[in-house]
Amino acid sequence: MRAPPTPSSLKWLINRRARLLGELSKLHKAEKERAAEHLNSISNLEKQHKEAIAANALAVTLYESSCRQFQEDVNAVDVVLLQHEVQIDPSLIAPMRTNENRLSIKHGQITRLIYESLKFAKGKTMTTTQVAIYISTKLETACPDFDFANIKYRIRQRLGTMASKGLINRHHSPVGAAEGRWSMSNDVNAMK
Repeated sequence: MRAPPTPSSLKWLINRRARLLGELSKLHKAEKERAAEHLNSISNLEKQHKEAIAANALAVTLYESSCRQFQEDVNAVDVVLLQHEVQIDPSLIAPMRTNENRLSIKHGQITRLIYESLKFAKGKTMTTTQVAIYISTKLETACPDFDFANIKYRIRQRLGTMASKGLINRHHSPVGAAEGRWSMSNDVNAMK
């Protein structure tokens, strides 16, 4: 004997339930993937935070030891000045500004970091300040005592040279007060 036919309303309900369960399982899967991705991001941020704390502790230690060493040197010079036959009060000697323009970075490092920053932009333009900030964060551990205005000036000069050689694209007039905008040249993208 044949089974009685399934009513259309029951078929619709069965079909509807199956579709809703499919959407629910898809939603659960997407949430698991999102949660895993965010946990991974949180883990990476915690790692970066620990590295930043360690870098800061190192910078503080370097600062304190440098200050201590310079103060010992100043005290030693003061002792020698007081023993000299021409009497000079060391407290009357004003501090002299030393050469701050020198950066102890390797030859070509700024160029490599400019390429890296423009590559990081993924085809979008970056301002000179954005490039300088990106590079200064990379140089901060290597050169903790650099002056941002100085490094930005050097980067701006190098960007202009690279643009005139066609290595990167300039998206502004070279003359004027508007801040420069730069992007990776298509020729450079093809090489890499």
